[in-house]
Parts: sequence; C-alpha cells; structure tokens
Amino acid sequence: MEIEKSPVVIDTKATVHYVGILFRNKRLVSASFVVVFMMAIMVAMLEEPLYEAKSTILIKMGREYLVRPELGERIAAPTMAINQEGLISSELQILSSKELRDKVVKDIKATKLYPDLVSRQGVDMEDVAVTRLEKSLKLNKVKNSNVIEIAYEHNDPVVAARVVNSFVEFFREKHLQVFREPQSTFLQQQLEKYANKLHASEGELEAFKRGNDVYSLEEQRSLLLRQKVETDAALKANDNQIKELQKKAATLRHQLQIVYKSIDSYILPERSIDIQDAKARLLGLLLEEQRLSRKYTPSNKLIINSKNEIEIVKKYIDELESDTSKKAKSGNQIYLDLYKDYLTSDATYTSLLAKGTSIRGQLKEIKANLAKINEGEQRLDNLKREKLMNEKNYQTYLDRVEESRMLDEMNRQKLANISVIQVAAVPVNPSTFSRLKIILLGFFCGVCVALAGLFVSEKSDQTFWTPEKVERVTGLPVLLSIPYK
Repeated sequence: MEIEKSPVVIDTKATVHYVGILFRNKRLVSASFVVVFMMAIMVAMLEEPLYEAKSTILIKMGREYLVRPELGERIAAPTMAINQEGLISSELQILSSKELRDKVVKDIKATKLYPDLVSRQGVDMEDVAVTRLEKSLKLNKVKNSNVIEIAYEHNDPVVAARVVNSFVEFFREKHLQVFREPQSTFLQQQLEKYANKLHASEGELEAFKRGNDVYSLEEQRSLLLRQKVETDAALKANDNQIKELQKKAATLRHQLQIVYKSIDSYILPERSIDIQDAKARLLGLLLEEQRLSRKYTPSNKLIINSKNEIEIVKKYIDELESDTSKKAKSGNQIYLDLYKDYLTSDATYTSLLAKGTSIRGQLKEIKANLAKINEGEQRLDNLKREKLMNEKNYQTYLDRVEESRMLDEMNRQKLANISVIQVAAVPVNPSTFSRLKIILLGFFCGVCVALAGLFVSEKSDQTFWTPEKVERVTGLPVLLSIPYK
C-alpha cells in the first residue's frame, strides 16, 4: 500500500510581506545596527586592558584517599571507592569555598584588588571584593583528565598572577586540612591509656603466677600426673606387701605355738627373750632404713622417723644388756629361728604401715595441687587473654601515633596529592577575550535594536503599501492595484 505524499504548501505571500517590510525600512535597520555595533566597538577599544593569569594543577590519587579505619588492623591500605569525576568534583567544591576567597582578599587587600572600593562608603570592602572575585575567578576542568585550570583577569598583571598563585597555595592548605587525620594528641592519650592497661594486666598476671606457683601450666600438670601415677603404684605395692606380711605373721605364730608345745622346746629366760626381741626389732628398722634411703632423701619424713625408732631401740637394748646377769643362754634353735623371723616380719609390717600413711599423704597433696591447677587454669587464661588484647590495642595505637606524626610532618611540608603543572606567570599581553566579548555582545544588541526599530516603525506606519493591508483595514476587496513605479 503506497502512502500518498501531500505537497508542502509555502505561504509566499507572508514571505513577500516580511521581506517587503525589511526592504522598506532598510535604512532604519542598517542605521540602528551600525550605531549600536560601533558603540560596542568603541567601548571595547576604550576599556582598560585586562591581563589573564592562569595556573593548572594535577589531582592525583594520593594518601588522602586511603582508607584508614579508626580501630583494628589495616588491611593492605585500600583506597576509597571514588572515580575520576568524583575526585575532580570533590576538589572543585573545595576550590569553590568562600574561605579560600576570603584568605586571598585578606592576603592581597581588597583595595589593591579593586581600587574603586576606596571611594565607596558604608560597605564592607572585603565582602564586596570576595563577591567580585567569585564572579571573575574561573575554575575549569580539562576534559578527560585530572587537571583543573584556574584563571583570573585583572588590569594589573602582577596582581592577576599573585591572586592565582595565592589561591592555589591556600587551596593546598585547605585540601590538607579537609583530609587531615585525627590529632596526634588524642592518639597519644589513647596510647598512654592502653600502655597503663597493658602494664596493669602484666602485673596482675605475674602476681597470679607467683601466688599460685604457676609458671608452665602444662609442664606442671604433666609432672603432677606422672607423680600421681608413680605414687599410686607405690601405694598399691605397699598394700600388697602388708597383706603378704600379715599372712606370713599368722603362719609364724601358728608354727611357734606348735614348736612351743613340743617336748624339745626350751623357753629362754625372760630377760634374754626381751633382748632378742629388741635386737630383732633393731634389725628390721635398720633394713627398713637402708631400703628407704635408696628411694628418698635424708630429709624425708619416713627416714627421720626410722632413725628415731632405731635410736630408741638401741637405748632399750643397752638398758637390757646392762641389767642382765646371765652370760649364757640356750634353747630350742628352731623356736629361736621362728621367733626371730616373726620379729623381723613384725618390724617390717610396722614400717610398711608407716610408709603407707606417708604415701597416702603425698597422694592427697598431689591431688590437691592438681585441683588447684585446674581451678586456676580459667583465671590464668582470662589474664593471658586480657594481656594479649591490651598488647594488641597498645600496638595498634602505637602504629597510629607514629603514622600520625609522619602525616603531620608531611602536612607541615605541604606534601599532598596536588601537583602544580604550571605556576601562574605575570602575563605580558592583555587578554582579548573581554574585548571580543563586548564586540559580540554589541553585535547581538545591534541586531535586537534593529529588529525592535523595524517592529515599532511598522506598527506606527499609517500608509498602505500592499493591497492586503488595504483589505485587512477596510474589510473590502481590492479589485485593481497600480504600481507606484
């Protein structure tokens, strides 16, 4: 299906009408445009020349954009999530701050920037100068780059260059102030606080170790467990020996009774029997002392008790021998041997009972020490954990203090991520941009004035130049028109 294209209708009458108006008033239009345009050229030529000073700065991704957490460990110094546009926009916001313009005006003086302010009364010259500076200072971002251009025009080239350079210098200071880390005095206070905590936790840990005889917990526990096993084994062996001696003593008593009742038995005199008993007792104690000396030190309680008993028995034997008057004794040798063996077993039995009591005391002490270590283990772990935490916090703030001191020194030397590509030099030739701007403005104003004059002339004209105007005014059709020429 084909779409039929409608022909474009051009209103030739309207075009002819407007062209006719233009040609009828060509003198007025030309005169208006020429007068206004020439006046603009004269103003541009008579205006005092302005000198433009420029400086370009490069914004780099520097230390200011590193993430520095307030607490905890640093992780590979990550950078903030910021793109090139965001970086330049942030710096442009700093450049646009009123504080920078205030500093420039105070540094150079408002009257030197704008001498005409001297004659103005009742106004704050610095505020007016800051407002003018804001309008005349140009901040432009160079496309597809991290470069910012700063420009300023003034009738004095030296002042123009000084304004731009001062503005760049104050911008560097403001940039460092915005990105400055917390004051090192605060960090120093925190460092002293955690240093005191660390010293207190170390002292508390050492006091706990001294008070509880804890130095190497695992080694002490292993040693006590080993001693407990050995003491347990010694106690069981001692109990087994006691049981064996009890059975042996019972057997010996039974045999003594049998021999005593036999016809060959002979009862020793009473004093001689006492001496034999005492000597048998002494022999048992000596044997026991010899056995104990192989296991324990001379200061052990068992050896001391054994020596005391030996001394008592020796004194007793001496007393018996001094009183006896009989020189020779005789009797049944079997009975005497059995009796001697019985006395030896009885002495050994007594010493084993004492030994068992001592071993049980040692075992009880070992168990008490193990229980004490187990109870103090949690407290010791808490103290170690507290010390480790304080040590970690102390080291963190120590690193932050050192870093803060380094950053403060870098700030004092004004080391930032801003590099000045071009310092504003004193311009030699005046800027033509302002004159060109006035001429272009005069051109557009001339066109506007010419069109306005044309409109006013046409509206105020009372003559009929075209048949259409006659028909529009009278409402009657024109049947015939005769050209003027």
